[in-house]
Amino acid sequence: MNEYITQFLKMIFAKTNTLTIIDVLVLHFHMNFKQEMYHVGLGKKYGIRDVDISNSYDNLRNENLITFDSNSKTVTVKTKGQKFFNNKISKKIAFHILKDVREKWFDKLWAVYPIKIGKKKSKELFLSINFTEEMFNLVMSSIDKQVKYKAHMDAKNEFYPQFKHLERWIKNEEWDNEVPDINTKKVITLGRN
Repeated sequence: MNEYITQFLKMIFAKTNTLTIIDVLVLHFHMNFKQEMYHVGLGKKYGIRDVDISNSYDNLRNENLITFDSNSKTVTVKTKGQKFFNNKISKKIAFHILKDVREKWFDKLWAVYPIKIGKKKSKELFLSINFTEEMFNLVMSSIDKQVKYKAHMDAKNEFYPQFKHLERWIKNEEWDNEVPDINTKKVITLGRN
């Protein structure tokens, strides 16, 4: 297990005897990433069942660590819950965990990006942007559509501009570009609407 995660868990569990590891993961997610309820990655990456995540939300509410707005389906970490994370060690650990996640995201993007030039600068730029999981999924979906469209145009011997170096693609937020839908011949909007 990553040394930072181990250190993080030791620190948290020294402060409580009522939280489970799932509770800590859910609380940490809402402290550092987003307010929307449910973290899909907990189920997919760690194999945690939805019922266990739901039980964790109940436990965190009972411990008075979070509030839940049923109208907007958002979670807010209360001051008592923030105390677990409000020190230099936990912030440093959260930074390293997030950096590890973003480095893995960059590796996934690099693997599918068609031009393999300027990896170091591209990675520095990518890591400087505060991508959320949702935003990264949008970037990956966009590059997939752009690569498929370029291949489609090449197969028809029709012109379509070459891909830029990844650094320039990131800098210009090219994931928001529009490309025609191959099947319907309509322009489809990529990225944020």
